[in-house]
Amino acid sequence: MLIALVVFSAVPSQAQFGNLVRSAKKVVSKVTGTEGTSNESGATNADARGVRSSAAASASPAGEGSGKTWYVSKNAGNNRNDGSKASPLKNLQKAIDMAAPGDNIYCAAGNYIGQLDKGFVEISKPVHIYGGYSEDFSSRDWLKYRSTVIVPSDKNMTARGKAPFQLKDNMPAGNITVDGFIFDNGESNFYKPQSDESCPPGCLTGRVGGVGEGNPPSTFDPFIKGVVPGFLTVRNCAFVNNTFTGVQCSAVKGVTVDNCIFVALQMSAVECWNRLGKQPWAEVVVKNCTILFMWPRTKTFETMGYGVRWRSGSNITVERNVIGCCYMGGIDFGHTSNLRGGETSTIRDNLFFANTGGDMCVPAGNSNFLHIFAEDFGDVDQITTLGENKTLKDPQNLKNVIDKSYLEGYLNASSKKSNNFDRNSPNNQFRAALGMNLDGGVEKVHVSMFNSRYPLEKALELFGAVKGYGAQR
Repeated sequence: MLIALVVFSAVPSQAQFGNLVRSAKKVVSKVTGTEGTSNESGATNADARGVRSSAAASASPAGEGSGKTWYVSKNAGNNRNDGSKASPLKNLQKAIDMAAPGDNIYCAAGNYIGQLDKGFVEISKPVHIYGGYSEDFSSRDWLKYRSTVIVPSDKNMTARGKAPFQLKDNMPAGNITVDGFIFDNGESNFYKPQSDESCPPGCLTGRVGGVGEGNPPSTFDPFIKGVVPGFLTVRNCAFVNNTFTGVQCSAVKGVTVDNCIFVALQMSAVECWNRLGKQPWAEVVVKNCTILFMWPRTKTFETMGYGVRWRSGSNITVERNVIGCCYMGGIDFGHTSNLRGGETSTIRDNLFFANTGGDMCVPAGNSNFLHIFAEDFGDVDQITTLGENKTLKDPQNLKNVIDKSYLEGYLNASSKKSNNFDRNSPNNQFRAALGMNLDGGVEKVHVSMFNSRYPLEKALELFGAVKGYGAQR
């Protein structure tokens, strides 16, 4: 039995990093979890709870608001129009500004990055925003009629400190929906070139730049962040290539992330918590999502890199997801030592594979953590409701859609430090003659890979890659 009760401090050493990677390679060839009949994906035939989404959806989405409907077309609209189907607005920001709380906003195919393309959209009131419409709004397919949020690098400075979808604080009470958008920061991030030592063979770029590195440098914000005055629903979205979390919000009532993909991010895919700090706790639900390649905070591989993080003051449900290749762990229970009382967790019907730090991270006391795999979830006291969860032996359909070069680079990723200290350098000879301490040199971190750019088209192939689990088309 493969049991990864490995104890880590908050900052793994370079040797620990190597051990984590070796563990991830081993887990690909080992099945763990509850017994059950398997389908062709390697997944058990668990009950498919809830209603599945479809890219080719109805022109009127289920669960939409009861208010007025506004229409937006980046390519055919005009901000002097009245926002009707026959006379759509041009910018999503303009529609939000004109809408009332509870209104619906339908967006045709186009790139929506704010008024005058300044790099972000500010959601200042509780509205329901749906992308993926044809130009005449007669049909909706978010993978065919793409409503994108792709910020070019020359907009990094105008968007500084703002998420691409920024939820404004102190907005009126109500619920928010973001449905059918493709977020990708691959164009705005700074990456080392293919010739750099950090670019594995076959990958698009070398490592992503750190804080202040590059001209212009990458931004460091979630794709969606801010304060939710009620419930936030994020559905049918893609979040690809970011230097921070995908969805990070504090909510009065809760957040549901459903049928989304998260690929090549840092920190985590989803991290949400209770806004008020008191009961009733916020309900955080992450379901039907595919989460791959969650990288740590920096290229030193010291911490972070989770799929889903559970924070105190929230009840969390994680179900029917595919979670793989997360550096520190698929699900983070590290904050459970700070629970306020009465919070619950439901973990069921998830598929895990190649998570470097195990499928779950739980506190072990004294700032140490246990990294365990799905077969041992039954021993985690912090899990209130537990269903079937499996660590996959062979991801089947996934291996045909995951970028092979990227996967191999991740599994073989390494980080090491070097120092250019030279006792006999002219500078140090001079310092020695004066009785001064020698210059210790400059320490440099070398990585074979760190959050390189992932091909967007390959990421979108993950929709529907595993039948019945993860994001579906």
